[in-house]
Amino acid sequence: MDPFFRRVSFAAAIWAGALCICAQTLPSTGSIHGTALDEQGAPLPGVTVKLLGAGERAPVQTDERGKFRFLYISPGTYAVQLSLDGFATVENQGIVVALDHSTQLRVTMKLAGVTETVTVSGAPAIDPRKTVTGATFGEKEF
Repeated sequence: MDPFFRRVSFAAAIWAGALCICAQTLPSTGSIHGTALDEQGAPLPGVTVKLLGAGERAPVQTDERGKFRFLYISPGTYAVQLSLDGFATVENQGIVVALDHSTQLRVTMKLAGVTETVTVSGAPAIDPRKTVTGATFGEKEF
């Protein structure tokens, strides 16, 4: 076999192997990155964020800057649910995750309505068994 042909064959084999390795390492997932904010635009730390849809993940918490992320998500359509005590739960639906793409979200959370319940229990303040119809006052009491 000709030495030139041998070198070209060897180089072609190396190049084909490199292509195979690159093809195996190409991303086959996407990601979701987001920020949770209050109505004034301030970041909300400690918000519980759930990824809903195919390939559900464990919930994550927002950091001190209100940031959250879900990495290595299979392409598809998802929903993200955010909840925090004192705020109304928010669910964003129809979030599309594309191959090798980062979907950015900016979610504003509103304060929850305040509800209060008062329960009164115990004995009545007036004893219905005892009635008094009048009183007598002396001169000293006027």
